[in-house]
Amino acid sequence: MNHFWLVLFSEDNLRKAAGLRYISHMGDEQPYWYLWHAAHIGVYELDLLGAQSIDGYDWLAEFVIKYYPDKDEPWYEGLSFLEKRCRASDVFQTPPSAGGGCPCHSLSHNHEEHRFADLAEGTGAPSYACRSIIPPDFFYTGHLYIAFKDTVGSIIRLKTQTSWQVAITKNHSIRNGDGQALTFFKKGAVDRNYPGFAISNFIYQGLVRSWSSFHQYGVNREQIWRGEGATFLNDGRDIKTEPSRNIERIIAQTELVCREGDVLALVPDGDLEGMHLEN
Repeated sequence: MNHFWLVLFSEDNLRKAAGLRYISHMGDEQPYWYLWHAAHIGVYELDLLGAQSIDGYDWLAEFVIKYYPDKDEPWYEGLSFLEKRCRASDVFQTPPSAGGGCPCHSLSHNHEEHRFADLAEGTGAPSYACRSIIPPDFFYTGHLYIAFKDTVGSIIRLKTQTSWQVAITKNHSIRNGDGQALTFFKKGAVDRNYPGFAISNFIYQGLVRSWSSFHQYGVNREQIWRGEGATFLNDGRDIKTEPSRNIERIIAQTELVCREGDVLALVPDGDLEGMHLEN
């Protein structure tokens, strides 16, 4: 993946196909990448959860997609109360870089003049020191999968919902460490309404275009499945899930092969059960 990103940012046509301005390769227990999309002010995070070999492929990699919206973006309003507090806190106050270098790492490099000028006041990504305190479900939008077979092709799959929604089922307050009430939630209110597919689809479509160009695949086959989604119910103590006819579960897939007639093995996925293939 790092080789792909390096080549992508060395060739303008690939970078433009992906729709990206910048990328920052990071690493803790697992590698992850911050992606600055050309169409948005906020920052995507792509986390590698793991990779494995499966029948018919050299490897299958699984990623989590997160998005940290800017407060001036419409998507920001879909965050939960606590996500908004997190986004406005010191967790995201990445210090400007010394000497005009890479702002995400606060390193000094001899880049061309004015590079990263649009990030001078802040990167929009969490600071490295504070990232670990962000709850894992904050800013989540979807899962991404890549299955790769050398000289044959790849399958890229996105799994998400039209919205990740949290509804309040009982009146309750959220308090800080001193016991002071931060906000009051009224039964029937919606605390979170984050448009998973709308956000994730930009990264998915950009990856499909650039991955296809990078590997010089000649054939592109797209499919999308839809099914009943779920909403999350918060009573102030626990969060439960229940089916929702107002929210769709979506699995989008693109099959990329080198030549007409090349065949890729089926990638098993229990989440497809009960979903219908869109015509």
